[in-house]
Amino acid sequence: MKENLSNEADLRSRSISVMKVVRSYALLIAAFALCDRTLLAQGLLADPGFESGGPVAGGVGGWEINAGSPVFTHDFVRSGSWSLQESYFLGSGAYVVDQWVAVQPGSQYALSGWAMTPVRLVNDRVGYLVLTFCDISRVAIGQGIRSGTISSSTPVNSWVPLSVTATAPAGAAYARVSVSVPIVQILGPGSNAIYYDDLSLAVPEPSSQALLVATFSGWLWLRSRKKGGDSRVGK
Repeated sequence: MKENLSNEADLRSRSISVMKVVRSYALLIAAFALCDRTLLAQGLLADPGFESGGPVAGGVGGWEINAGSPVFTHDFVRSGSWSLQESYFLGSGAYVVDQWVAVQPGSQYALSGWAMTPVRLVNDRVGYLVLTFCDISRVAIGQGIRSGTISSSTPVNSWVPLSVTATAPAGAAYARVSVSVPIVQILGPGSNAIYYDDLSLAVPEPSSQALLVATFSGWLWLRSRKKGGDSRVGK
């Protein structure tokens, strides 16, 4: 009788141990999956360095020229072979290049990129990036959030970083990422060109570090359990 009770207790103990191991493996798999999703989220833009060499109609899977006459160019690049050039000419209007990216309400998005001008900008000429959240019909929800600017105070021939971070509001389905120069009052002839390169739209995920810690901790726990099991078998 005592032997039977002992065997039943041993079976229950082994069953509990097996369930714990299964749960731990499930948690590890989930952690790795979330980490993998985090890594994928870091590259939400298509053609971030304009390496395709041309626009894409509709701005999905690439860049769409929405206003003015921006060009993909080899003239000045930060990396790769291409960049985007937006130029101010006498009498020119706004220049806008857009891309549409699906987003999740409540998630935070960081838009960044680099801009450079080979000649000092004059008057009130500036360039910047804009992040605008839109609904499923691509209607803007509120105003676009603008990055800092490249302007007349920016050093020439130097790639300067531009960035903006914002949280997608309720009802957001898309982010409209815009590379822009606005309509300005141009007081004299000539042109100023602004070059953009190496853009990025990412989801900042500080929780990914916690996931990695949890994954490593789980691996250590499984390793200790295995060692403990081996020592019991040895006995």
